[in-house]
Amino acid sequence: MPNDRMSFLDHLAELRKRLFYIFICVCILSGIFYCYYEQLAGILLKNIDLKLFTYTIAEGFVTKIKLSLLSACFCAIPFIIIQMLLFLFPALKFSEKLLITIVFICGYILFLIGIYFAYSKILPLTIRYLRNSEFYPEDVALWLNYSDFVKFIYQMLFGFGAAFQFPIIIFFLIILTLSQ
Repeated sequence: MPNDRMSFLDHLAELRKRLFYIFICVCILSGIFYCYYEQLAGILLKNIDLKLFTYTIAEGFVTKIKLSLLSACFCAIPFIIIQMLLFLFPALKFSEKLLITIVFICGYILFLIGIYFAYSKILPLTIRYLRNSEFYPEDVALWLNYSDFVKFIYQMLFGFGAAFQFPIIIFFLIILTLSQ
């Protein structure tokens, strides 16, 4: 339908179709990550010399589901981007399609670099710094909650992935300033 005009309801149907594909993709990936949870947790908690505990009996199960969903959402990012582009592309010119495709590819690569940098360099340094005994009185033991620690790791990873998007933001701000 590249030359045909779509009605509002056609746009909604197309959007619903794309969102459904994204939902199915995340569900399938979540199931895969749920099955390989031990390996995934081993990768996340690798080289972390800490004793973790849980508060409740269901916390391990809930954390397993959260970790599976977060990992699925992360791995589904390329598919989500493709679905967004397939929804937007019929309304765009070739030059706009090319620019958006390049920006999304560069953004994803920068996101992966940010996550790698956080995982390999920043996370170990941060954990070592925050475990320092000068932050705790002598009679206080450091016990870390498993769910909170996994949440902390994902916040660090996604935070650095997002922070590495700044070159793209600056690029667009420069383009907007030059075009005025």
